[in-house]
Amino acid sequence: MGKASRRNRGSGKTAEDKSVVSNAPLSEDEIIQSHTLHKQEFDRIRITYKLDSPDQADKISEMLANSDEGVSAPEFARMFGMSTTEAVVFLEWIKVGIKFKEETLDTAKKSGFAGSQGK
Repeated sequence: MGKASRRNRGSGKTAEDKSVVSNAPLSEDEIIQSHTLHKQEFDRIRITYKLDSPDQADKISEMLANSDEGVSAPEFARMFGMSTTEAVVFLEWIKVGIKFKEETLDTAKKSGFAGSQGK
């Protein structure tokens, strides 16, 4: 086995890769792939724990809307019987959706589209 094919224990990187740390931004394709994988995992969690039922959806929306400090992943995990990792994935995808909504509304306002429905 050559140097390039040896794996560092636990890192998933080859021996040559270990010394190379890239701070380069992700490409558009990498971002899309990342979001696709995140959404798939979010959907798996949503379906597995039946979080899209009306009762659960109401419980989640009330918890998110009424929490001044935010919702902790361990607390969310306990409430819905999932692992903390699953709770992090679920809550982070909600953050992605909120960020997208805020950016979309901001862009619409700057473009003059927001608030023109009543005209």
